Amino acid sequence: MVPSPEWFLYGFVRKEAVLTSQIEGTQATLTELLQYESNNDEKPSADVEEISNYIDALNYARGQLASSKGLPLSMRLLNETDGSGRAARARRIAMADWAS
Repeated sequence: MVPSPEWFLYGFVRKEAVLTSQIEGTQATLTELLQYESNNDEKPSADVEEISNYIDALNYARGQLASSKGLPLSMRLLNETDGSGRAARARRIAMADWAS
């Protein structure tokens, strides 16, 4: 039995974000992400920032689904989540890095 679903999701989402980002070429680790989150006053590396962008996009979608005024699970929600500011910035950074 999971004592707290939020703690479970916290760890699971971050681990999944790190693994997914590594498939796409980032080099950050779960430890680096957790260190950044605990000291949010420092500027993260580009890789950690990209992982944070994935987490922010997921949190946006979860917030929409949980809200009575939020979007239902739909293509619109997926498009808005994918196009949310941080996710879009992550794609722009990745494309700029790739182009250089």
